[in-house]
Amino acid sequence: MMRKSFVSLRIRASLVMLPPRGRSSISRMRTLILCFTAVWTTARASEHETSSAFPSKMKMKFRSHLANEMMMYHMKVSEEEVTKLLCSGTEPVQNIHPSFDEFTYTPRSLQDDSTPTAVLSMFEDMGFINTYKIDMHTLARFCLMVKKGYRDPPYHNWMHAFSVSHFCYLLYKNLGLSNYLHGSLQFRGICDGAGYNPKSQTHRSLLLCLLMTSCDLSDQTKGWKTTRKIAELIYKEFSLREKAMGNRPSEMMDREKAYIPELQISFMEHIAMPIYKLLQEIFPQSAELYERVAANREQWSKVSHKFTIRGLPSNNSLDFLDEEFELLQSQGAFGDDSHRMNGCLDDQ
Repeated sequence: MMRKSFVSLRIRASLVMLPPRGRSSISRMRTLILCFTAVWTTARASEHETSSAFPSKMKMKFRSHLANEMMMYHMKVSEEEVTKLLCSGTEPVQNIHPSFDEFTYTPRSLQDDSTPTAVLSMFEDMGFINTYKIDMHTLARFCLMVKKGYRDPPYHNWMHAFSVSHFCYLLYKNLGLSNYLHGSLQFRGICDGAGYNPKSQTHRSLLLCLLMTSCDLSDQTKGWKTTRKIAELIYKEFSLREKAMGNRPSEMMDREKAYIPELQISFMEHIAMPIYKLLQEIFPQSAELYERVAANREQWSKVSHKFTIRGLPSNNSLDFLDEEFELLQSQGAFGDDSHRMNGCLDDQ
C-alpha cells in the first residue's frame, strides 16, 4: 500500500510539470519521459522491499530526488526572461540610489523585480565582468535561476540572499579587499599579532569566514526599523518551520513565548557586536558598522519596557516599537546618520 501511494504521488507530481498544450511537442515529450522514468525507478526500488512497508531510507531518498526534479523544473529560465533583463541594460549603481555603494544603504528598500538588474550592476561596478571575461547572457541567466530557486519563507528568501550579496559588494568597495586577498599587505589581529599573510591558506580562510559572517548578519548594521523588522521575520520563520516539522520550538525561538528584546540584546552583545568589533580592528574604515549595531542594541534596551507579553503580538508585528524611535529621531537623538538610512520595504 505504501509503495502504491508513493508511485501515485510521483505520477501526480510529474503531471504538475507537464507544459500546457500550447508548448512544443518536444517539450511535452521530454516531460512525459521524465514522468514515466520517475514511475519506473520507484517501481524498481519496490523490488527490494522485504515487508509491506517501504524502507524509510529509500522513501526519503526518492522523496528528495522528486523534490530536486521539481525544483530544477521550476528554476528553468526562458530566453525571453534573459532577453528582458539584458535589454534593461547595466546601469551605474548611482542610478539605482545615490548611496548604493555606501554602508548606509539598505538593499531591502529595493523592489524585488529590480534586484537582478542591481546584481548585474554590482558585477560591472567591481570590474568583474571585464576582468574575468564573464558572458553577460550566462550571468543574467544564472542570476534569474538563483532567484527562482529560492522559496518564500519570511526571512531566508531571495531578498536575504540579495542583501548578503550587496554587503559583500560594500566590503569589496569600501575596504579594499582585493589588496588583502591578493596583495601582500599586513594587518593586525590574526595569528597573535604576527600579521596577515595572503599566501597562507589558514589566514585567508579566517578572513573569509569573518567577512562572510559579517555579510550574513548585515541587517543588524542598518537602521533601527530594518533591525526591528528582521527580528520579526526571523521569529515568524523559525516558529513556523519547527511547528510544520511537528517539533515543539524552543522557547527562545517560539514567537508565542520568546521575550524578544532580551533575546535580541543577547544576540547583539554576544554575536553581532563582537563580529563587527573584530572587523573594525582589522579594517578601521568599517567603524560605522560596529557603532550602528551598538546603537540598535541600545534601542532594544529603550523599547524593552513596552513588552508586557512574551512572543509576538497577536498581529505578528513589532511596528508599535517604532513610535518611540520616531519621536527620539525627530528630536535629533541619533544625529544625522539615521536620517540618511533608507529602511526596508514594509511588505518584506
